[in-house]
Amino acid sequence: MAHIGFHYLDECPDIIIEKMLSDIEGDNLEIRVTKYHKIVYGAIEWTIPTIFTAYILKTYFDVFLKEICKDHYHKLNTWLKKTITTSRLVKVHTIASSLSPDKIDKSYHQSKSISLVIQIPSGKFIKVLFDDNLDNQEWEDALDALMKYVYDHYNNERDDYLASCLTNIDLSTNKDIFAIIDQKTQKWVFYDTKMMIKNGK
Repeated sequence: MAHIGFHYLDECPDIIIEKMLSDIEGDNLEIRVTKYHKIVYGAIEWTIPTIFTAYILKTYFDVFLKEICKDHYHKLNTWLKKTITTSRLVKVHTIASSLSPDKIDKSYHQSKSISLVIQIPSGKFIKVLFDDNLDNQEWEDALDALMKYVYDHYNNERDDYLASCLTNIDLSTNKDIFAIIDQKTQKWVFYDTKMMIKNGK
């Protein structure tokens, strides 16, 4: 039963992945590592896999944190910040088909190198995107805030900010939830698929 997942492009050397994951390893922490092969995608940018994707699963919160290692959350947060800022060094270039050269959305500025997927208590997944127009410190500050929201959400804290943010999303019908950092406020905004399309994300 995995607590954390890590999905990456198979062109990345295994030794680099092993180094990236070594900082998060802990007693009884189960990490599922999977690779994907580069293919041609006919999809909207935010649905295409990033080079690296970290998954924080429901079992991490419900089992690992509560029953095995209650102090691990700080280590996880530190690892995530290091992983997102290191991963952005990998430059990704999207190439459009010669038959449809205008398919690339030049206004899209979410990272194609790194994303984070967090499973919430309902079982739904939030795909967290990181804006390339923001710097590393802004990414880290935003991640600190998000991880606090998620922790409070799992622990039913009175000030459950994440729950209030998700009230405009019908969790019973929406499979995907996306989290994006607002450039002006640098606060997290949450969308479902229809909202992403409507807002041109």
